[in-house]
Amino acid sequence: MTALTGFFSQQLLLFEDCAQRTDTAIVRLARTNNYTAAGGILGPGTGGNWMLWAEYAPMVAATTVGLIQPIEDFTNVFARGCDSGNCTFPSSDGASFSTVAISHICEDISGLIRQYTNYSHTSTVLTTPEGAPTRLNYSDHRNYSDFSVMTTSTHATKYRGHDLFPLHTITLLFRERFASNDSRAVNCTLFPTVNTYSVKVANTRLEETLLESIPLDFDYPDITTNLAGGEEEGLEWRPNLFALATDYTMRDGIKEPCAGSADPAPELVKHYKVKTEEWDEEGKIHRTSTQWYYPKDCLWTMSQPAAWGLRRHFDTMFHEQILKSNGLSLIEGNAYLRALWRQDPEGRENMTGPPIKGQTSIASIDESFRNMTRAMTAFIRTHGAEGEEGWARGYMWANTTCVYVRWEWIAFPVVMIALTGLFLLLVIIDNWKVESDRLWKSSVLATLFCEVDVERDRPKGKEEMSEIAKSTGVSLEGKSGRLRMVVRE
Repeated sequence: MTALTGFFSQQLLLFEDCAQRTDTAIVRLARTNNYTAAGGILGPGTGGNWMLWAEYAPMVAATTVGLIQPIEDFTNVFARGCDSGNCTFPSSDGASFSTVAISHICEDISGLIRQYTNYSHTSTVLTTPEGAPTRLNYSDHRNYSDFSVMTTSTHATKYRGHDLFPLHTITLLFRERFASNDSRAVNCTLFPTVNTYSVKVANTRLEETLLESIPLDFDYPDITTNLAGGEEEGLEWRPNLFALATDYTMRDGIKEPCAGSADPAPELVKHYKVKTEEWDEEGKIHRTSTQWYYPKDCLWTMSQPAAWGLRRHFDTMFHEQILKSNGLSLIEGNAYLRALWRQDPEGRENMTGPPIKGQTSIASIDESFRNMTRAMTAFIRTHGAEGEEGWARGYMWANTTCVYVRWEWIAFPVVMIALTGLFLLLVIIDNWKVESDRLWKSSVLATLFCEVDVERDRPKGKEEMSEIAKSTGVSLEGKSGRLRMVVRE
């Protein structure tokens, strides 16, 4: 019996590894509403840039690593307190949190390239879209030691027909291969956004999915600006270069509406909502705005010092930079352009000329800028103005053993016991008012266990047993409690 019940209990109970939420663990994920990190003041500026701000060195490092040696896994950068390697974060419609981030768009503008040929060589010239002050060119004279394969420039202005006010725009004119005579051009615009993600940490790896990305507005004062010429009038100081008030915000995974107010209040923050934005025939943009007040977590900003410091760094990286052959075995130029060119120093092109190999394309440049903006976003999220107190909160799940009951193993005996009990109950109800000679209708099986108390021969077959059963009942004999067979009248 012990062996039987032991085997039954082993099959009845199922033991499996499972996860149990640990409410005592403090789990946080990096995010921010405001990015303000900047270097020191270099001196007075001009126009809307009241001061010249230096690059913030840690952001410079993050940008360089993102472009030259990108990081694939940001789990250890973003997550805090997820010691088990499995954590979840509350969400609404799949969205867990929002944060200030950096996004980019790379646009193919090769159609704007023009080539001019004289008796000795061909010059390739790129003039960027209307209003953008960028003009790039290089010579196609292969006997020169400064044979160019890439040249770049930068600008930070919005031009007609473009929907975005950029943090910065990098324009690149390049050959896809060293031996190629065909040139390509691309505009890569970087701009701050509010990104909304779904997220979880599974098996020690962070898994984030971008659900929505909304560009921040340019938070300059109401001015008439000639963006192409850089002339600005009617300026006043505002702490942010980019700002946006959203219609909703995520609070502990719950999407809650952001109701602004025209009246100030201690818990609300002032924001300038753009009312109108129009271009005139001279290429000037006219903007008007109105003051409005929002809860802190409904407002997303990038400060002027932080933005100007980043623009200064992008100028150092890309403004009027050239990647060229120096007539030897390497490509000459700064590390950022060499990373975009993706030089392979151990290979050679099948050509007559310098023993170098390298290639690039609009797709590979787009990928490089994506890696760089991911690294910049990671830095912004971990160095927000609110600190870790503003990070998203989650739950840690610890591995444990769960016990499950296989109900199908006990379903049949439970059903049989229930039916037996029901049968006995019906017998009791049927004989409730019978005071004596309580009867129990029997099947032919009754004659196998009890002697029939009738003067006739013992049944010898199924038919006789069935015949006797039809006219025979069982009754208690007197007060002795013995069962006896009687013939029913």
